[in-house]
Amino acid sequence: MTYTMMAICGALWLLTTVAPRLTGVLELVPDLALHQPWRLLTGGFLYLGGSLLDISLGLLTIWIVGQAIEPAMGRRDFLLLYLLSLLGGSAAAVLWSRASHGSLLVSGASAAIWGMFGVLVTLRPKGWSKESTSGLWVLVGLNVLYVILIPTIAWQVKLGGFLIGLAAGVLVRTRGRAGRSTRALWLLLVPIVLTLGVAALP
Repeated sequence: MTYTMMAICGALWLLTTVAPRLTGVLELVPDLALHQPWRLLTGGFLYLGGSLLDISLGLLTIWIVGQAIEPAMGRRDFLLLYLLSLLGGSAAAVLWSRASHGSLLVSGASAAIWGMFGVLVTLRPKGWSKESTSGLWVLVGLNVLYVILIPTIAWQVKLGGFLIGLAAGVLVRTRGRAGRSTRALWLLLVPIVLTLGVAALP
């Protein structure tokens, strides 16, 4: 699933580079997302601006974190975590935008990545020694520093994804075995739907 998510991001980056008009249809625009709900998901696979560096760093981060998280959660639960984190980040962006009457530039898989960071905090699978995860924690720290130093980054998306990841880690841990948490993870749709419901209020 890690490679599949990377492939989708890479393919959409190529498509939107060749056909920029697709970006306007797929990107997460908070003011449009409530009426065009596919944007809540597709926006998390787009890397805007066409920068090769941005897409390369994004894919590298997905690969590094995915290699640690997917074996621990199982393929199916990992896919669900990834997609729910994207939706959670998008819902947070929509709510903040509607509440503050502000605008956000949302780009990339940051909500999903931060969802995986959330799982790292709560889920401690067997065999994860301090040494084996030290590089992952460095990666988390660099991402936190990145958010602090660059104020234009949509931290709301990252926060939404991170909270979903925290909750997912708790659910997976309580189930005890990888691949046994799918039904429980679907419960995370509840706060996402509620967040969007609040955002839709006049």
